Amino acid sequence: MIGIKMSQGAKPGHGGILPAGKNTPFIAKVRVSNYHGETVKSVAELIAAAGLFTSQDLRLWHINRRISMTKVARFDDIHPYPETGCLLRDNPPPSMKRFFEEATADPFAASCQLGMP
Repeated sequence: MIGIKMSQGAKPGHGGILPAGKNTPFIAKVRVSNYHGETVKSVAELIAAAGLFTSQDLRLWHINRRISMTKVARFDDIHPYPETGCLLRDNPPPSMKRFFEEATADPFAASCQLGMP
């Protein structure tokens, strides 16, 4: 089981809000680099703690998400893996049905006519 906290609070000496006058392009690059480096390190530690060797070993059942103040659910319960080939047929999984009903190619056609990528 892996739990990932998706937000970051300010911690003395560990990031937080930097006054605009002190945030130079160099400092910004260092802060972003440190943030990404710590994120990769944390994920590697979580993978190892789960007894896995690489991120490719992660499966939906390894990840949990808090869905309320008192409930935690496994990702495979929240987002079941779709049946092979179901997206090619007119049979999307219930969790994706709304996306299929709302999808349209019209905005793409309009943007292509305007010369947008």
